[in-house]
Amino acid sequence: MKQIIIRMPDEDNPKFIALLDEMRLLPQILIKEQAIDLQDFGVQIDKLRSLSDGWMNGQGIAPDTKGLDWLAHALDLHWLEDLPKPWFGPNAEGGVEAEWRFDDMDASLEIDLERKTAYWHLLNLTTEEFEERDLDLTNRSDWDWLTDQFKNQKVNSTKNKNKINA
Repeated sequence: MKQIIIRMPDEDNPKFIALLDEMRLLPQILIKEQAIDLQDFGVQIDKLRSLSDGWMNGQGIAPDTKGLDWLAHALDLHWLEDLPKPWFGPNAEGGVEAEWRFDDMDASLEIDLERKTAYWHLLNLTTEEFEERDLDLTNRSDWDWLTDQFKNQKVNSTKNKNKINA
């Protein structure tokens, strides 16, 4: 896949980001722009706090501030420093998307801030095999399972090109 690199004055505008996502350009841009400060969850979550209802072409519910506080706290408690950091973005229902992009893997977590649950999806772009799982983010064992996906290198672009482990 050819990467498209765009740097525009509006790149922090949520509507611009939503448009890029709709055009399927966002993943290519994020691969190059991983310096968005993925090392600091707080920076990304604070950007989500600035959204208001209608952020996506007049539609789209803004993530709840208390839900974002909970998410930031949960990440501080459960996400290990040496694990890859995701890109965070809003979804139209008021939740948060966490995405990881690797050479041949696409991992995402759709987080429901109100219910404190998530839907995990992992796609091997080479074989088109995928894995799905519902997670209860109030449950420590589900956080352990999620971090294990990265610790055990199930989500890895070089060591596991042809198979996604269940």
